[in-house]
Amino acid sequence: MLHRTRGIVIRITDYSETSVVAKIYTEKFGMQSYLINGVKKKKSRIRLNALQPLTLLSMEVYHKDSKGLHRLSEIRQEPLFSSIPYDMKKVSIVFLINEIIGKAIRESEHNKNLFNFLHDAILFLDKTTETVESFYISFMLHLAKELGFAPGGKFSVQKKYFNLKEGIFQDTIPAHPHWLQPEASEKFFLLMQTALEKSCALNFSSAERKQFRAALIMYYRLHVEGFIAGRSQKVMEEVWE
Repeated sequence: MLHRTRGIVIRITDYSETSVVAKIYTEKFGMQSYLINGVKKKKSRIRLNALQPLTLLSMEVYHKDSKGLHRLSEIRQEPLFSSIPYDMKKVSIVFLINEIIGKAIRESEHNKNLFNFLHDAILFLDKTTETVESFYISFMLHLAKELGFAPGGKFSVQKKYFNLKEGIFQDTIPAHPHWLQPEASEKFFLLMQTALEKSCALNFSSAERKQFRAALIMYYRLHVEGFIAGRSQKVMEEVWE
């Protein structure tokens, strides 16, 4: 049966000399894989540049309830990006976000709130003219909320240690190594309170952003089964630092 849905490109892998399999997070069906035949041919209706990481799509797809590869009838980029392909800092963020989404989201079912969050976050990144240095760490925190494992509690003079494993602030140093010092915990709480669209106002130093990136990667490892960070983190540091 033919369905119309929006989609977000996550990854493509070669299937044959002229075909690829595209992993796409869809509005109607969650994470799905689509076989696209002949996409590498010069006269293909679907171009490879429409399948770049986190490209926003309008799609017509053939969907079946059984797992496996599905097929596309039509896709188009909608809306077109205006800045992401031309801004190296935004490109580095896209690769990081794409990696996090691909490893943290595995559900193949409808989740409109999650889709809208991802779609709006990507669109905001493309359109903003403000500084985006803290966007990635803010995105990771807000995505954790959408996935159901957001950090909780409040920083205070008494509860000044953030426990990454438990996801809370506490008054004693945890018995494991995954926690933040009081100064970092206070700034982490500020990050928790800041809307994604306001992340440009976070005046963190380069060292603080690096610390929070590492802490959030560990936070995901502790709360998402099988989560392993790739090399995009190192690529971002090379671009930004």
